[in-house]
This record gives sequence, C-alpha cells and structure tokens, in this order.
Amino acid sequence: MRFLRKLEDGLTSAERVLTVAILVFMVGMAFLQVVLRNVFSSTHLGWVQALLRMMGFSGGILWAESLLKFLVLWIGLLGAMLAAASDRQFAMDVAQRLLRGRIRYVVAGVCHAFTAVVSAVLAWAAYEFWREGYTDGSTLFSIGTFKMPAWIFEVILPGGFLLLTVHYLIKICEPWMPPRSEEPA
Repeated sequence: MRFLRKLEDGLTSAERVLTVAILVFMVGMAFLQVVLRNVFSSTHLGWVQALLRMMGFSGGILWAESLLKFLVLWIGLLGAMLAAASDRQFAMDVAQRLLRGRIRYVVAGVCHAFTAVVSAVLAWAAYEFWREGYTDGSTLFSIGTFKMPAWIFEVILPGGFLLLTVHYLIKICEPWMPPRSEEPA
C-alpha cells in the first residue's frame, strides 16, 4: 500500500508542475499576443512592424489561439486530476460533511468505484477519438510548411481520463493505506 501512496504523490507532484508550467506559458503567450497586436495597430512603430514581419509575425501569432484553446483543455483535466488526488471534488465534499463513521467510508468507496468506472469508459472513448485523429493526420496549426499535428495536444484526453481512473482506484484503497507523513499545502 505504500507503493500506491508514493505513486499518487508522484503523480500529483508531476501534475502540479505541469499545471504551473502550462499556466505560465499561457499567460506569457496571451500577453505577447496583446503586445504584438498593439504594436501592429500602432502607426508610430513602423520599423518594429517591419522587423517583426521579417521574423514571421504579422498582427500577432496566428496559431496562438488554437494552441491556447487546447491548453485550456489541459488545465481543466489537470485540475480534475489534482482535485481527485486531494479529495476536493464537489460530490465527495458533500459526502464528507454529511456522513460520519463507517458509512462515510462505504459511500466514499462506492463513489470512487463508480467514478473510476466512468473515467475508464471515458478514457477508452477518448482513446478512440485520439486514435482517429492520429491516423487521419489532422493539423492543429501550421507555420509555413510545418504542420503541428493535433494528436500531440489531444493526448490529454485519453491520458487525463486514464490518470483520473488511477487516482480513483487508489482512493478506493485509501482506508487501508498508511497515513501521509505530511499533507501537501
């Protein structure tokens, strides 16, 4: 059972780091978009506009919106994984407040099992969707002749639901696991 605790702690740490990295990138990219659009709308900065056009920018980064939309999906699923790991999802919060004693653990176990099954079914459906996009070769955006495949960013769908399944399967075993030495902040 210690292995499960270490597995979940490792997954949670990786999910936190990835969430922070994606959020920082998203904020930076959105800020850069605003700056570039303002530079291109200004008539006083002709030399900067010319320089940026030579570098391939014209009125902002054309593919940024497509990328940011997919990264919002990543943030949503990573947030769901972090909520699952820390037992902070809505339904479980209500059960924790209303129920006491052994019935609380039974209801939590049933909820975790049901959620694990639903997440596994969604992981399978998301995998089928991802596989179809992978074999079709759909493109998220292109820069010149370079085409960014969409499947690279869509991998969060089956991967995210699979990791949610893992978190909830671990939660089922939690009553028999040793307590955490220190709770994450």
